[in-house]
Amino acid sequence: MSLLLINVYYGGNLQNTSTGVGYDIGAAFTFTVSDSTSFAIIRRQIYVGLKLLPSRVKLTIRVRMNTAQPGSYHFSLFRIENEETWDVIKQTATQVAGFKVIELVAEAHQGRNQSSYDPCPDSLPGGSNTPSVQTGFHPDSGSVPVPTYTPPVQAGDDPCEQSDQDRESDTGSSNDDDSAEAWDADMDEAEAEMNAQEILKDWHESIPFLNRGPKHPCSSFNDEMPMPYADRAFFANPPRLDEKFAEGQMFESKAKLISKLAKFHLKSNTELEVLNSSKTKYRVKCKSSKCKWKLYAIVVPTGAWTISTNPFIHTCLGSAERLDSHQMTARVIADVIKPALNDDLELSIKMVKHLVKVKFGTVVPSYNKLWRGKELAIADLFGSWEKSYEVLPSLLGAIKASNPGTQYLIEHEPSTKWGVNIFNRVAWAFGPCIEAWPHLRPVISVDAGFLSGRYKGKLFMACAYDAEQQLLPLAFAICEKESIENWGWFMNWLRINVVGPGKICVISDQHLGIRGVFEAPNLGWCEENGEAVHRLCSQHICENIWKKYPQKWIKKVFKKYVEKKKIWRFEEGMDMIRQRDAAVHDYIMKFGKRLRNSDAEPLALHKWTQVHDGFLNRWGIMTSNGSEVLNSVFRIARQLPVSAIVEKTYYKCVDWFVNRREAAVGWEATGLDFSMNITLILHRRNEKARKHLVRSMYYGHNDYEVIDTNGIVETVSQ
Repeated sequence: MSLLLINVYYGGNLQNTSTGVGYDIGAAFTFTVSDSTSFAIIRRQIYVGLKLLPSRVKLTIRVRMNTAQPGSYHFSLFRIENEETWDVIKQTATQVAGFKVIELVAEAHQGRNQSSYDPCPDSLPGGSNTPSVQTGFHPDSGSVPVPTYTPPVQAGDDPCEQSDQDRESDTGSSNDDDSAEAWDADMDEAEAEMNAQEILKDWHESIPFLNRGPKHPCSSFNDEMPMPYADRAFFANPPRLDEKFAEGQMFESKAKLISKLAKFHLKSNTELEVLNSSKTKYRVKCKSSKCKWKLYAIVVPTGAWTISTNPFIHTCLGSAERLDSHQMTARVIADVIKPALNDDLELSIKMVKHLVKVKFGTVVPSYNKLWRGKELAIADLFGSWEKSYEVLPSLLGAIKASNPGTQYLIEHEPSTKWGVNIFNRVAWAFGPCIEAWPHLRPVISVDAGFLSGRYKGKLFMACAYDAEQQLLPLAFAICEKESIENWGWFMNWLRINVVGPGKICVISDQHLGIRGVFEAPNLGWCEENGEAVHRLCSQHICENIWKKYPQKWIKKVFKKYVEKKKIWRFEEGMDMIRQRDAAVHDYIMKFGKRLRNSDAEPLALHKWTQVHDGFLNRWGIMTSNGSEVLNSVFRIARQLPVSAIVEKTYYKCVDWFVNRREAAVGWEATGLDFSMNITLILHRRNEKARKHLVRSMYYGHNDYEVIDTNGIVETVSQ
């Protein structure tokens, strides 16, 4: 359901311009309705907004529409005859900023109960083809102009004949879909609403001190008796001003009315029973059979809700043994915790329960209500869970428009409902991150984390590292689960749209979906074709060893020697483990194999050791901590709707780029040729090299003997 923005023009002059029919003053007022609102309700609201009495004034309502081809403009006026015409207008309305904008021109004539319409203006002395109305009229002025109107005359048109057609249509001819009885019933409601508003306005203006506060003006003198008698003497039966829900009280929406009712009865420990709840009516009564309290509210043409009937007060007492309450709904809980949730998205259910208890005392809602209340609060702060999927394409499109080079792909499936698609998966990468990739080491870390909101799924992440060992997010994706199909889809999209061709090292855990990507020949990551190398995270292997053999010495030795770059140092550590426990050594050696218990499959030490890596594929990176850290960074975001997740990833990348740019500008200002981390590494190695002894071995040859501080001798040839 979409919203319609209605602009009502009244009291000015229509003009013929180069773009068709125009207006010389602004809109008299503007209001919004849904696309399901009937034209009868629109017409009533126009009467109320212009403060015109249907018994005295008859309105002709026309719509100003563009009738030219797309890309050009020529506006014409069309009279709205019936509901079918209104439906066509809604379908062809202009879409602007999430609204469908409709311009209505209201033209006033004398009502049915007065004299007939004026004849054609040309037949009167001084008549013209323009409206004879008060320009600059505003509804609040209190005056009721009754213009005589004839539309602009086109070539070949007879203004008198055109006015006759309008008069025939306005007076309810046989061609009019609305009968006289339907018109009277429709307009009586609008007139009753305006009369009710005038009565309430008179009450507010006549009762002294009313607008100074909610209490009775005599309460400050500790005497509330004289005023009621004076009220009855001077004003007959006045409204119950001291009641929380007095008759005639207005509410912005039905939700506001229900929320206020719920909170009031929670504090008074009473419960309500809903008798009727629809789009136009709301009836409730006290749940106690001994209490006569009841309330009846209706919607008015402006869209607000007013209390029509509330004749009794509560005479019941709530049960002291009751813990939960029918009025403690998820909506009430959401309103209570929304401020706290905005400050801390990690708000636990235990804390939600505590906040509700602080607000309403002894009420203890069920766990289900608390959880649903938190979901509603998240939806209020970050958008509806369902609508979030609808705004996802426009959100990513807006990010791409403001960040050139941004790439994204949304996949969906058609549903049985026409025009509605079912979300399948989405991947996105921001332009600055893609542009930075060629300046990083060709090593990528990938991982996935659970979505913990209303709808389940996985957030896929791929990241790289800059010279300062800082993370740079490359791409994100949301899929239903970790599978070979989803990982293949994400990695293939990553190869084509983000990293491009070239041999790249990918570090991950041992998930079969990830390992299958590097065995498929058509995804761009096949190891046999030399497109990529797949390495396992040493931290994940260490955790698996700990689960099998929870001994601290094994974990300590493994983490120390797995990253050694010399073969004899690695074997030294493995021998240490084998001597203390051969079973542990055999278990470790089988890591990296597809079939661990298969003796026919050779050991895959290159998958997890640095010394067997070969040609420095890892670039010294042993773990997938980068993607694990990203998983932690977006832990809170993974509780939010899908569009909020995209926003969080975007703004986090913006923050990192801003901070790192400031650091780089500072290094450049101090005269550094490299980043701070690289500068420190070069400095340490230079200091270490000063302590080495270098000796030339052969005259005329580039062979040298290098003795380091530990007395180790190496031969170097250049």
